[in-house]
Amino acid sequence: MGLNRFFSLGRMALACGQLSQAPWALADEPHVLVSGYANAQGVYDSENFTTDGQRRKAVRVQVDSGDGDTADCAVGAKMGVFMFTVLKLSRTPSVDYDSVGCQTMVDSIDSVIAGAPGVADGTPMRYVATLVLRMAYLPPPAERGYLYLQTMVQVEDGRYYWDGPTAVDAQQEITLQATYDAVAGQALSIRALVNSYNELYGLSDMPVSGRLSLRGARLVLTSPTPGANITGQSGHVYQ
Repeated sequence: MGLNRFFSLGRMALACGQLSQAPWALADEPHVLVSGYANAQGVYDSENFTTDGQRRKAVRVQVDSGDGDTADCAVGAKMGVFMFTVLKLSRTPSVDYDSVGCQTMVDSIDSVIAGAPGVADGTPMRYVATLVLRMAYLPPPAERGYLYLQTMVQVEDGRYYWDGPTAVDAQQEITLQATYDAVAGQALSIRALVNSYNELYGLSDMPVSGRLSLRGARLVLTSPTPGANITGQSGHVYQ
C-alpha cells in the first residue's frame, strides 16, 4: 500500500505542475529544475523553478493541516551541485487515512564536448560521471508511512540508477557512477537527478514522524585521457 500511495502523491504533484511529465527526457538547453511539493491532509503547496543553473537557488515548502499534522521540505541546487535537502513530516494520532507527505526533485541537465589538447576528432575517449550521495534518514513504521529515493546519473547513453533506501534507521553513502565510451568531438549529454519522497498515512493511536536528509553533493566528470574537457555548455566545470 505504501508504494502505491507514493505514486499517488507523485500524481498529485504532477497535477499541480510540480514535476517533469517525462522525468527521463532530455531538453536541448542546459538547465536545472528544482521543485518541492507538500501535503498535509488535503492542504497542499508547491514551488518550482527552472534556471540556467549559474547560481544556487532553493525552495522550501511548508504546510500545516491545522490539527497538528505538518510537512516541511527544502531543496536547492545549481548546475551539477546539489544543496542540503531535508524532508520532515509529523502526524498526530489519527482515526482516518488522510496522508501527510513531501516530494522534492533536482534535475541538472548539461552537455560536454569530448576532447583534449592534441587529441584528434574521432579518437576514442572514455568519460565517467560520479555522484556521491550522503544521507541520514528515520523512516516511519512500515505500516504507517514510506520513504523513497529515485536517483540517476547519465553520460550520453551510459546511465546508472539507484532506488532506496532499504535500511530501517541509518546513515548511508551511495556512489552513482555512469561510464560512456565516446569519441573526441562528440557532444555528450550530462545529467544528474535526485527525486525524494516521504509520506505518512493510515490509522495511528500515537504520533508518527519521518525524516530524510541529504547532504550537499557534486557531480564530477573524469576521463583517463589527460587534459580531457570537463567544462559543460553551461560553463560549469565538473570537478
